[in-house]
Amino acid sequence: MKTLFLRILIFISLTPFYLSAQQATSRDSLLEHMTGKWVLQGTIEGKQTTHDVVTEWVLDHQYLQINEVSREKKGNGKPEYEALVTIVSGSTIQAMMA
Repeated sequence: MKTLFLRILIFISLTPFYLSAQQATSRDSLLEHMTGKWVLQGTIEGKQTTHDVVTEWVLDHQYLQINEVSREKKGNGKPEYEALVTIVSGSTIQAMMA
């Protein structure tokens, strides 16, 4: 699970640099392609895992919220992994800087 967390952290930390290199109109376009429901499957620390990811715009289309939950459960029935990530849109950043 640490590997997955590290990958997500790297993705989030690099996203602003990638977005700053894009035109203003394509910033939201890139994030728009991330919206929807996704299923992530793979191997983490030698263990097969499946995660459900729901990505949607929130707060008047200013922020993209990513909710990731593993299908694997702990002994208490809670997910082994859960993350809630929010990404600010490029147009929102520009409005804050103006």
